[in-house]
Amino acid sequence: MYFGFSRDDPKLMAAVARLAAEEPFVRTTDLPAHVTLTVTSDISFTVDDDLPPPTDAEGRPQPGIDGSLIGRRRWQLAAAAAVSTHVSIEVHVGGRVWRQELAHIGSPAEIRDDGPSDVIGTRATFSLDPAYFTPGSSLPADITELKPDVASQPLPGTPAIVDLRRT
Repeated sequence: MYFGFSRDDPKLMAAVARLAAEEPFVRTTDLPAHVTLTVTSDISFTVDDDLPPPTDAEGRPQPGIDGSLIGRRRWQLAAAAAVSTHVSIEVHVGGRVWRQELAHIGSPAEIRDDGPSDVIGTRATFSLDPAYFTPGSSLPADITELKPDVASQPLPGTPAIVDLRRT
């Protein structure tokens, strides 16, 4: 399995979030990544990065996996989407923000141009499917279990973890 744990392992949910946060560090560009993993509830999280996404000739985001805003090289985000009930993707590129809501990765919704943006990068918000995981599973309270392993990745970057359940 992509996440390194079986479906009945209580550590699986943390592995999904950690892998999604590690994903920006495994890429073809040599730019350092700045990534924030924000835990928003026991079964939801957001990953923000500042990497420039690939664009088409008009400066719009290139279509990704199954026509979604999840880029073709970002399989870790697609894997996290596959075990989620809802995913929201925002791509900031070319001075615009593009948004898409996914019920599941196989049937993406319309990509919307939501206007100007002065940042570059991707934001992916996941609501994990509680039916997929062991009953009672949740993202861990110990944020060290969510820390991306950037030391083993080929390129440098800065990961940050924020747990909104603590505020």
